[in-house]
Amino acid sequence: MRNEYYVEFVGPFSWLGHDGTKSIFDTPEGKLSGIYIWSVEIEDGELVYYVGKTNRHYSQRMLEHFKEHLAGFYHINSLEEFKSGKRASLWNGMYLRHKSPKPAELFKIYPTISSQIIDLAKTYRFFIAALEAERRILERIECALAKHLYKQPGLIGEFQETGLNYRSRLASEQPGIAFFKSSAKILGLPESLEI
Repeated sequence: MRNEYYVEFVGPFSWLGHDGTKSIFDTPEGKLSGIYIWSVEIEDGELVYYVGKTNRHYSQRMLEHFKEHLAGFYHINSLEEFKSGKRASLWNGMYLRHKSPKPAELFKIYPTISSQIIDLAKTYRFFIAALEAERRILERIECALAKHLYKQPGLIGEFQETGLNYRSRLASEQPGIAFFKSSAKILGLPESLEI
């Protein structure tokens, strides 16, 4: 018999708590852990940009993300295109798989991208699914959901953050199934996935 996991996203949250969102730092839900997504709100619903997981409090993990984002370590996309569900990269970040830029390159471009960094920080929306499970289970759910979204045609698949390392189920691991629900319309969210 396969283990079953129930992944119910609630939100939206944000870093700053604005535009109808609650700050992940100032809400009781920030003390929970599990799976989370970053999205942008478009006309059809929430378009997922990134899938993550944490065994620590969401507020702790999101503070790390906040610091990395403000420091210019993450991809920076043009705001207007991003808000319409398109990615137009202005800066590829400091975590390139084969060749990360030198700090001097970030220092040189930072004055050009700093306003975009701030505007994007105000644009990202977070949905969280509290789930107490061992780290490996969270990794498998995170991976299955991210890969499912990558495979979606058009806007949904094209909008996903690239260059990330997800860890899928190993052949030696017992299969499980994750069931997904959400308080908002998350584009491409499946009813269930094998993990």
